[in-house]
Amino acid sequence: MSTASSCPLTADREPLSRRPDRAMLRTGSLSGVPPMLKSALTFNTHGGIRSKPITMQKNRDSAARLAFDLRETLSRGARLIRVESGPPLSQLTVLGHLQRQGAMSTNDLAAAERVRPQSMSITVRALEDAGLVGRRPHPTDGRTVLIQLTRKGVKTLEDIFAVREDWLHAVIVEKLTEEERRELQRGLTLIKKIVDTRE
Repeated sequence: MSTASSCPLTADREPLSRRPDRAMLRTGSLSGVPPMLKSALTFNTHGGIRSKPITMQKNRDSAARLAFDLRETLSRGARLIRVESGPPLSQLTVLGHLQRQGAMSTNDLAAAERVRPQSMSITVRALEDAGLVGRRPHPTDGRTVLIQLTRKGVKTLEDIFAVREDWLHAVIVEKLTEEERRELQRGLTLIKKIVDTRE
């Protein structure tokens, strides 16, 4: 009589001790699963097996779509609140740095904007020609020249911000409910977290 080991139905099967049993599938445990199989499987919260590569790909696709939508939305928002009569965005951001940080060197401004010092020199020169910034010596380092806002530069920023804030304030008050405003605040916190990783 043939033994169980010679049966063609079982000869090519993996040993039972190395195959995940039903209890493993129910509990989500990978104990005893061969390393090659373990690396290809993961369990969901209900104990069912799903493919890890497929799940990871879905997560990457979802994050890519979210990043695309966020970039498009922020770009549209920037265009909507941009004042046509004001300076270009590259110059406006420099004015904003000088307003928040005080006088800065060209190299420090370049580092803040992540551009080359030569490119920042061109931007500063354009602002200087427009009378929006001026230069003064560094108080302790004679080799460094600081860029600072002029009175015209301060007034220009105030006028631009007033127009933008009036428009945004009106939209928030007239179009958003209290709950939507709270959601906007939570979203703004997350956007700041993302932006802060690049500064």
